[in-house]
Amino acid sequence: MNSGTVPHGLTPGTVPPWRWAGTVPLLFGMLRVWRLRWKLRLGSGRVMRSPFERSDGLPHASVATIELERALAGPGCPICALIHSMERRWLWTLLYEHSGDLSVHEALAAAVGLCGTHGALLEEVVGERRLASAGAAARLYLTVVSEVRRKLEAGARRAPVPDCPLCERVGETERRLAGTLAGALRDGKWRHAYESSDGLCLPHLDLCLAELRGKAREWLRGDATGRLTELAGKLSEFCRKHRYDVDEEVTAEESMAWKEALWRIGGQP
Repeated sequence: MNSGTVPHGLTPGTVPPWRWAGTVPLLFGMLRVWRLRWKLRLGSGRVMRSPFERSDGLPHASVATIELERALAGPGCPICALIHSMERRWLWTLLYEHSGDLSVHEALAAAVGLCGTHGALLEEVVGERRLASAGAAARLYLTVVSEVRRKLEAGARRAPVPDCPLCERVGETERRLAGTLAGALRDGKWRHAYESSDGLCLPHLDLCLAELRGKAREWLRGDATGRLTELAGKLSEFCRKHRYDVDEEVTAEESMAWKEALWRIGGQP
C-alpha cells in the first residue's frame, strides 16, 4: 500500500486502530507505576513495598522535620502523634496491599501475628476504612493460625514469641524521630516552636535527651523540669480544692491536670 492510499473504511486524517495497539498497554503500565509510587506514600516521600521491610518509613531527615513541625502545633506529645499515625498507615498497607503477598504471610506467621495492642488497632482500622476488609485480616491470620496449629500437632516446643513486627517498627521510628527533633532543637526557631507546644512525654523526652549534649541538653532538661513543676502545682491545687474544708472553684486547667499527667509520664495511648 503506498503512502497516498487511505485504507478501506477510514476517512482521510483518521489514525488506523492498529496504530494504537501498543499505546493502551503502555498507558496502563504508566498508571500502574504512578499508583505504586504515589498511592502508598506514607507521609515520607517513599513507597512502602512491604510492611515487614526493615525501615522506619522516614528515611529522609527533611521529611521527618516537616512532620515534626506540624505535630508540634497539635495537642500532646508530637512524637506520640506521629507514631499513632504511622501505626495506622502500616496496618492499612498490610491489609490493602499485602494480604495476598506470600512473603508477608510467612513473616507474619513467623512473628506469631501482632501483639494484643496492635491486633486491637487492626480491628479498629478495619472498622474505619471500607477498603480494609475483614477478609484481608482473615486471610493473613489463617496463615498464622495454621502455622501455630501445625507446630502444636508436631509436638514442637514452643519457642519464645518474637517481637510484634509493628512494635519493632514503632521502636525504629521513635528513635529516628527523637534524633531528628534533638538535632532541630539546636536551632533557636525550633526551640521557640517547642516552647509553644505541649512538649514531649517522658519516654520520648528520654530518647531526645540521649541524643543531645552540652547546652542543648541542659535547655531541654530545664524545659521539661519547668513543665513538670507547673503540672505538679496544678495537681496539688486540684487535690487541695477537693478537700471538704476548702470552698474554692477548680479551674479548667486544674481539672485536666490529671489527664495531662497520664500522657506526660506514660505517653499517649
